[in-house]
Amino acid sequence: MASDNSWWVEQQRRTFTQWFNARVKDIDIGGKKDPINDVQTDLDDGVQLFRLMAGLYNLYPPAGLSMKPRNTFEKRENLVTALKLAEQAGVKAPLTKETHFVEHDLRMILGFIWSCILHYSSSKFQGPGRQMSSSSHRKTPSNPQSPQRQNGLKDALLQYCRGCLEGTGIPMDNFTRHWSDGRAFLGLLHHHDSEIVPDFKERCAEPVTDIDQRKRNLEDAFAAAERIGAPRLLLVDDVAGPEDPDEHSVMTYVAELHSAFQTDKAHREKERAAAEERAKNQAMLDRSEAELEQAKRLHEESSQRIASTEKEAANAREKLAETEKERDRLKKELEEEKEKNKKLNKELEDEKNKPRIPPEEKDRLEKELKDEKDKNEKLNKELEDEKNKPRIPPEEKERLENELAKEAAENERLRKELEEEKNKKKEEPPKEEPKEEPKEEPKEEPKEEPKKEPEDDQKKKEQENLMKAVVLANVALASLLSGIPQLIFGGLAMLLCACEVFPEVGAIANDTVPRDQQFFVAIGNVVASLAALVLF
Repeated sequence: MASDNSWWVEQQRRTFTQWFNARVKDIDIGGKKDPINDVQTDLDDGVQLFRLMAGLYNLYPPAGLSMKPRNTFEKRENLVTALKLAEQAGVKAPLTKETHFVEHDLRMILGFIWSCILHYSSSKFQGPGRQMSSSSHRKTPSNPQSPQRQNGLKDALLQYCRGCLEGTGIPMDNFTRHWSDGRAFLGLLHHHDSEIVPDFKERCAEPVTDIDQRKRNLEDAFAAAERIGAPRLLLVDDVAGPEDPDEHSVMTYVAELHSAFQTDKAHREKERAAAEERAKNQAMLDRSEAELEQAKRLHEESSQRIASTEKEAANAREKLAETEKERDRLKKELEEEKEKNKKLNKELEDEKNKPRIPPEEKDRLEKELKDEKDKNEKLNKELEDEKNKPRIPPEEKERLENELAKEAAENERLRKELEEEKNKKKEEPPKEEPKEEPKEEPKEEPKEEPKKEPEDDQKKKEQENLMKAVVLANVALASLLSGIPQLIFGGLAMLLCACEVFPEVGAIANDTVPRDQQFFVAIGNVVASLAALVLF
């Protein structure tokens, strides 16, 4: 193939290669998903054209084709199928054959890519408020290189650009020299969003002749366009160079800018709608939270009221239970009272039904009761008189008291003699002990018992006398209390009692009477004293 070094051919090759990669991005067919390097050499197997048809028109190759062709026949078959898919999508390129791709015919390949760009851009492009005129479509011949078809898209794009650059002073009559200083690109970006190029008026007020300034404008425009989704199809040097830029390349990039603007606008609309929706949802959420808080507050208040009501209900139930309990108690008491009343009524009825005492019998019983009371009063009076009578005459009592005093004196004398006799007896045993001690062995001294015999006999004798005194005292007391007239016998008994008792009083004092006998001796003394008091 003859080489062509025309500047516009190289510019188109670079621009169309970038456009091709932008359209097939992220599309994988036959394991090929990487960008191509050159439209002239990388489209000869037909697989990349399948990727382009899928990216532009969502058309995929039929099954049975080789996605990794190993010979020219398979490559030709893929290319024929890809051209049919393009024709099916509406791309008019009748002069393009599969041999052009196999032979790497650059001009024919660029012509086919340009046909795809024209068709795709015409279907996507919208002027200011309208689609590209239908008359342009009707006048466009089947040949994609037809000037009428190209002029239809060109006029639509120029009209669109003039509308965007109106009032800026930037001329817009072509897609070559009017774009080389970058002001037209900046104007389109500023019209789309003034924040993208905030210093547009200062930078683009006058035509730019300085090559460095032109390159800065173009670089800023291409970089800003990339940020909103437009692929960088042009090179700064290709546009700002000494030669005018290629018309087809600029038109392709302007169409991409328009598509990016539409996409960004739709994206911004979505973002704005989403922001409004988020704001609306946030407002609804805030309102819902406020309502929720109010509902929580109402719920808490309701819970408190319910708890208070339940507490009041519990108190009411307790009071009701107490009331029922009190009612049951009163009911029970009422039943008991009814039973009592019933029983009393029955007793009253029985009492009413009893036969009454006849008057004659009642008078007789009352008379007998009165006579009985009189007899009782008379007997009580006689009993009182009998109690008040003295049993012993005063003279007799005085005489007896004198005799009792004499007897007491005599008893005192005899008691003293008895004490003296007892003292003598107590002193005799110590006199005999010294005489007997030498005769006895020291070890056998505690075992001698004959010396204790007189003391034991004496104690037994004293105990017998004590018992006799007690008996005589009891006889004397019984005689006096019974009022026996034999006072002499009583006096004799008292005399014997005094003789036997008084000496024992001293014995108790000297501990001569055993402990177990002292009680009886004391009783005898008390009885004797009482008898003497009554006699005297």
